[in-house]
Amino acid sequence: MQLEGHEGEIFTTEFHPEGELLLSSGFDRQIYIWQVYDDCENVMAMSGHSGAVMEAHFTPDGSHIFTCSTDKTLAIWDIVTGQRQRRFKGHSNFVNSVQGSRRGQQLLCSASDDRTIKIWDARKKHAAHTLESPYQVTSVCFGDTGEQVISGGIDNEVKIWDIRKHTVQAARTQWQRQ
Repeated sequence: MQLEGHEGEIFTTEFHPEGELLLSSGFDRQIYIWQVYDDCENVMAMSGHSGAVMEAHFTPDGSHIFTCSTDKTLAIWDIVTGQRQRRFKGHSNFVNSVQGSRRGQQLLCSASDDRTIKIWDARKKHAAHTLESPYQVTSVCFGDTGEQVISGGIDNEVKIWDIRKHTVQAARTQWQRQ
């Protein structure tokens, strides 16, 4: 199967939780939703970021998509209407990564070239917490319980942050098997 339509590099793809849709996005700032069975056609195109979309993910229930961009913003999109529902501003440089919490209250964490990790409550306009890093942060995700954020950056370290204390619990450049 080959899905065609993007006019630039593709930076992110992900299957819908039910497995019948695929999202893709990248340099062309377009967010495409593809049907992966039958005709494998493009069923929706969303746009609204003014920079490349670096990462996009479905919410656990598949009803929304959240994205991050080189335009220094995050966004939440409705999968039914294709409309952007919320836009988050607060980073001062490219946003490289975004990830949502898997359970409980809908939180987002974002990683940026501005050397910060921000924690966002999806219902509010501004970041709830900001974690400072000495280097640009290129990747971020929540731990399983949502009480920790795991990040990676240009310092070649994986850090585990305690959200409540706003501190690094552990940093590793090499992982050892136990």
